[in-house]
Amino acid sequence: MGNRIFRIVCAFLLSASALAEPVAVQFDQIPVKDFAKVVYGDILKTGYVVHESVDSAKISVYFPKSEPKQIERLAVDALKASGLAAESVGGVVVINKPKAPESEVIIYRPKFRSVSYLSELLVAAFPGIQIGGRRQMSNVPMNQYGYAAQGQGYANQPGQMMQGAMPITGEQGVSGLFDRVSADVLVARVEPEKAKALRSLIDQLDIEQSEVVIRAVAYEVQKGQREGSALDLVWGLLKSKIGIDLRGKLAGSDSTVSIKIGGIDAVLNALDTDTRFKSLSRPAVRVKSGSMARFAVGADVPVLGGVVTQNNGGAAVQSVEYRSSGVLLDVTPQVRQGRVDVKLKQEYSTFVQTITGVQNSPTLNKRSAETELSVEPGEVVFIGGLESEENTDSSQAFYGLPFGKSKERRQNETVLMLEVQRI
Repeated sequence: MGNRIFRIVCAFLLSASALAEPVAVQFDQIPVKDFAKVVYGDILKTGYVVHESVDSAKISVYFPKSEPKQIERLAVDALKASGLAAESVGGVVVINKPKAPESEVIIYRPKFRSVSYLSELLVAAFPGIQIGGRRQMSNVPMNQYGYAAQGQGYANQPGQMMQGAMPITGEQGVSGLFDRVSADVLVARVEPEKAKALRSLIDQLDIEQSEVVIRAVAYEVQKGQREGSALDLVWGLLKSKIGIDLRGKLAGSDSTVSIKIGGIDAVLNALDTDTRFKSLSRPAVRVKSGSMARFAVGADVPVLGGVVTQNNGGAAVQSVEYRSSGVLLDVTPQVRQGRVDVKLKQEYSTFVQTITGVQNSPTLNKRSAETELSVEPGEVVFIGGLESEENTDSSQAFYGLPFGKSKERRQNETVLMLEVQRI
């Protein structure tokens, strides 16, 4: 029955096309070979070939009344929408699966940035790109720009994978076949027309990172109840020692103040002469922009962890964990235009004997703060506000006999000074 209807439709189309009148074509799930026979063989009178790989495919189409000359364009669009392609070869239409687009392989050894950094940005800029990487390839010569050298059998040619490069297969985007941390050679596959733009973007991204030198000084300041904050004491010393008036700097802020006096050393000379200022740590480090620098001065103290029961209800085993205490400082600088953004995390901690709860494990007393600020290179920043109190009992003696008792209340506040110099 179906073949009979198909023959009737073909006869109608043939008669209409013979009169060069508009033709309406409608098929529902017919084999591609039958579609090609009617459209290309009977209506357009054009030679055609249906590749065996698509011989079993089916297509549903509806062309409203169109001139026979328009039928060819509509047929190409219909095949494309069905995942097929119609290509004219020597005047004959070949219906086949579409060819995979040609691609160009680029091998690049970064000069300043990491493979993982470049790959993430390239994937964002070129969604269809495929990226892989590997350790240094000794058999792939590189030119002065960091790309695989031309004319050595490794030229960037469409569709060609270079020797020594890790093959890129499967999914688009960053390949999971390589360790992005240890890889030092970038391998990218991209469409030829995008290769020039890709190289240009790589050259713009792979630029030298700025570096900074961070100097930090942590003081613990002992003060009385009537002496104000530790920053007030800093202001008094700087005014008397080196003639710097911070009155305007302190207005509206009781925890952070910054000055630019040509270096941190002059401040240190002033504060070191006062016995109320006890230096806890004076680290200095050179770090890349965007990387974190960590300072730690203290000790790793063993504390009780979880209890683990051995198999088959055996004896319980008490685990021991080590926790850091002391002066802990994490600094992450990010160089901007004329300034440096600093992400800062500071902690001052000590372990004391536990008097409640678990008696066999010490208690961690800590003062911590996190902040983000923007400073000019050479500017000295003071950060205070982390306070603690200590109450101590004392007694007096007269000829070896105890005579009277007193309680001493002591306030401590930490002050962190930070200087960031751009290299």
